Parts: sequence; structure tokens; C-alpha cells
Amino acid sequence: MKAWTGWLLGLSLLTAPTLAAAQAVGEQAAPSPGAPIPSAADALYRAGLQALQEGDLAAACAKLAESHRLEPATGAALALGLCLERQEKLAEAVIAYEDAERLARANADEERATAAAARAAELRPRLPRVAAVPPPPPVGPQEPTAPLRAVSPAPAREEEEATVSTMTVVGAAVGGLGLVAWGVGAAFGLAGAGDAADLDALGYDEAAGTCRRDLPRCQDLYRSADASGTVSMVAWSAGAALLATGVILFVVGATEGAGPSVSVATSGSGASLSARYAP
Repeated sequence: MKAWTGWLLGLSLLTAPTLAAAQAVGEQAAPSPGAPIPSAADALYRAGLQALQEGDLAAACAKLAESHRLEPATGAALALGLCLERQEKLAEAVIAYEDAERLARANADEERATAAAARAAELRPRLPRVAAVPPPPPVGPQEPTAPLRAVSPAPAREEEEATVSTMTVVGAAVGGLGLVAWGVGAAFGLAGAGDAADLDALGYDEAAGTCRRDLPRCQDLYRSADASGTVSMVAWSAGAALLATGVILFVVGATEGAGPSVSVATSGSGASLSARYAP
């Protein structure tokens, strides 16, 4: 850091120890035209001091904090503590002064370490304190408190039973099988249609029952198409019968409620399953 920065800090210091520490920030002379370009941290430090002199505390604190982050240094920490102190951010200022003390002691700079420690000690009593305030005592006569007694929990309210007729369940299952059979019939029907299209491509003559070319493949396709058509027709017929039967059983079971049934009753403590027969 540069020697002229001590004079800029001295304009804003509040106590003699900090003034002495800030005046000792820089040890090098002002840069000559042929000197190396200052580092980013050094440039930020000098810009922060300039802003601090001009009273732009927000910009000064930001630049000094970034300079100290890039290259931790005693001078930057002291200047940052001063800037934060002037912003009334006392807790952050104490942290900056403590950091300056630590860096100064690491560099065997007892003078600045002592100044930073003294400034931090002076600010600590001004930090806000959090005190636990007990609630105010009650005013007026107090009603006697009733003794505690054990109260047994109220019995859980039984919920409404859900009763499902066995005939309804069977009807739904049979109808589902009918839908599955329809699906099988549709699959075989599509397969048969594909074989028929291949037969037409081979020049199949339905009257003669033969193809104009590739007779072995023609015969295989014919047998496959015939088998797929048969399975499809049987599956569609069985599916229709099962679906109709399932619908009848489901409707009868739902409307009459006759025959075996399954009941599910739930309560706060669990659930129960029961079966009964309603004539």
C-alpha cells in the first residue's frame, strides 16, 4: 500500500490509536511512471480510500471489502473497519478490526495490531444486546386451577359400511374377460388382414384357390389367414357373450343385493372385513 493513503485515512479516524495505525498502512512511495501496474487489490484499495475521503461510504466500503478479499492485508482491514464504523455497522466493523489485528500480529506488526485491538475493544460495548424479558406477573385475583384428571379417549365413530355384492364383483370380472377376448379377436383379425394383403400381392385367385407366383408362400399365407380369421371370430363371439353375461350379473347384483356379499367396515382403530349371505 502507498504512503499517501495514511493521510487520507487520518481525515476520518475517530481515535488516536487508529490514526497511528492508518498512517502506517503504506510503506512504498508513490508509483513512478515506469513502475509496474498496481494489482487489482491495490487499485481497489486506493479507490476505496478516495471514496472514503469524499464521504461516499457505500462505494468506499464495497471497494475496500473487495480489495481485502482479493489480497488480505492489514491496511485494507483497518480502512474497512473505519468505513463500516462510519456506516454505524458496528458488528461488521469489529470483525474487520479483529481481522486487521490478526494479520498485523502474523506480520509481527505490534503497533498496528495494538491499535486494531484497541479500536475493536472500544466498539464492543456499543454493540446491541439481546436481553430476555420475563412476562409481567398476572394482575388481580387468580382463579383456582382445576386438578388434572385422566380423560379416556372417546370411542371412535364407526364409519358407514361399504357392502359390495358378490354377484356384482363376479359380473365385473366376467365383463372384463369379455373385453380381453375382444382384444384377442381384434389382434388375430389384424393378423389375418395382413396375410390377406400379402396373398393379394402374390396374385391369389380365390376361385382357383391358388396364386400366380410363389406357390409355397401362397399356401402358408392362406393357412395363416384362415387360422387367424377363425380365432378372431371365436374370440369376438366369446367376448360378446362374456360381456353380456357380466353386465347382467353386475346390474342384478347392484339392484337386488341378493346372494353373498362382502362388507368392509372402517373405524378410527382399524378396518374389518366380513362376508354374509342375504336371501
